[in-house]
Amino acid sequence: MKKIKILALLMLTGLMLGGCVKKKQVPESNGGKITVSEEENGLFSGSLRDLVLKGKPVKCAYEVKNENSSASGITYVSGKKVRGDFKNIGTDGEEIESYFVSDGEWTYTWSSEGSNGMKMKAEGWDKNEEEVDDTGADYGGMSYEDSNNIDTKMDYKCEEWRTDDSIFEVPSDIEFKDMNAEIEKAQESAKSMCGTCDMITDEDGRLECRESLRCDE
Repeated sequence: MKKIKILALLMLTGLMLGGCVKKKQVPESNGGKITVSEEENGLFSGSLRDLVLKGKPVKCAYEVKNENSSASGITYVSGKKVRGDFKNIGTDGEEIESYFVSDGEWTYTWSSEGSNGMKMKAEGWDKNEEEVDDTGADYGGMSYEDSNNIDTKMDYKCEEWRTDDSIFEVPSDIEFKDMNAEIEKAQESAKSMCGTCDMITDEDGRLECRESLRCDE
């Protein structure tokens, strides 16, 4: 059954364009230096899923600026765990910070705008695009065709990092709504109306009605 199209609004924040600055060395958390290669830990062009598939603990940043707005973000990856911290400054100068954490089972998103967030099943992060396209796996509760959030290509500046599990902790002061449950409710509600479609005498109209409500899925 296809999922109703829902954009993970916070996860997408800032994932539009990417910029990077060439750098051969980056600091470790202990203040030391490590040599990085452009192929592995330096400049990296790819998507969030690509970072996960690399199978290495990395911390990657990007920054984009134009005449009217700016966006920046830092992504942490360790195994199947992913965290993204984003900051957007709009044309009106308003600054919004947004965040997401995926622990391999659930993806949580929230922002600086309030005390509410949402969570969705996190499936398919560790599969490549071809595998997901074939299996119909989901990304954070979204079907493959709606999953451009983790497939958006970015230019990152990356460094190795010593995994800190506290980075992937979900804030306790945020109330997360289960979007998978909301989707199921909406689908069940829509299907309860399928009987109304069957009352349409025009066959084309009846089929169109049933298709729009996904009665036969």
